Amino acid sequence: MSQSNQHILSDASERRLRIDKRKMQMNDSPTIKSHIARQPGITARPTAIVHGREIDPDMESDRYRFLSPTEQRIATMWRDGEDLVDRQGRTRVPLGNGPISRLIRATYPLQQPKRVATSNVITLPEFQRAYEAVALANVEGFVLNTFLTVSWTVGGVHGASHIHSLHERLFASMRSWVSDVQQSAGMPEFPFAAIWVKEVGKKLGLHSHFLLHVPTSLFHRFREWAHKATRHLLELPKPDPRMAASALRVVHCSGFGNDCVQQWRVLKYLMKGLDADAAMPCVQSHHHFLVAEFAGLKPSNQGTVAGPRFGRSRALGISAFRKAEARYGRFNFWIEGKDQNDLPYDNRYLSHGELHRQLEQVSI
Repeated sequence: MSQSNQHILSDASERRLRIDKRKMQMNDSPTIKSHIARQPGITARPTAIVHGREIDPDMESDRYRFLSPTEQRIATMWRDGEDLVDRQGRTRVPLGNGPISRLIRATYPLQQPKRVATSNVITLPEFQRAYEAVALANVEGFVLNTFLTVSWTVGGVHGASHIHSLHERLFASMRSWVSDVQQSAGMPEFPFAAIWVKEVGKKLGLHSHFLLHVPTSLFHRFREWAHKATRHLLELPKPDPRMAASALRVVHCSGFGNDCVQQWRVLKYLMKGLDADAAMPCVQSHHHFLVAEFAGLKPSNQGTVAGPRFGRSRALGISAFRKAEARYGRFNFWIEGKDQNDLPYDNRYLSHGELHRQLEQVSI
């Protein structure tokens, strides 16, 4: 080997030594101390002392190389001494099914999630409450004229219990929106009259339907709010107008003014998850008949959902029903008929309430 080549190699060795010394000075701290020693002919691997433990970063990275990204994140936090579980037993990061996650579950007393009841069909009492809720809204002079659908699966959420929580938060946000709008000057007064149904479809997956009353003048404002509120709830980015719109949308909102017939059509659509075997007695013949035939429905399987499948707002609840009876008199919302076509889907409840309010204004 020529002297020039030896000189070049010696310069390279000195340069490496200066870089290693500089790294050692930068990593010299109370918690992490890097010990790097390089001697001619000996290649030493850097070691570190982290929270009192001596580790080899290269060995640690090799050990976790074949784990999933979720397990690698948990393993890295565990290696660095971070607390993966808080004092209440709640995990700070989502756990997977890998070896590190199993180790965390075996090491810490984790808080067990509450068991949520599941629902497979819409029962007869739920169908009765849904029908009475729409009829009560009509008697009070309001048409449930806004149909909102939110697909949680399309939005990237797949946990049934988590979707149950998101559904409740969105419904509470709707109630707050109605309250905030009415506080604005010049806005009409209207109750938060709404019903909802959860379903599992082949295209939309697990989704929620909402049928509620929104004044016609506020429909566009509500639709814009519904899109923003859902994106915020699901932590979705704002849609890019340059990208082509997807065929499956997370939020779909439509309104139909004061069309009372369309309101009942949407209700029949929402009740398609009715129990096909649900039956009720006939008053005159004392025989039982299928509710689906009596109500003019075609039941179909809508999957299993966590929590109740149907719900309604307090404005259409039991207490509101009693107040309506005290004002308008006892009115039979649920007709026990003679044949299959006795359940009405028309404007008779709307006309009944309007006529009664006109009679109240007449002074004799």
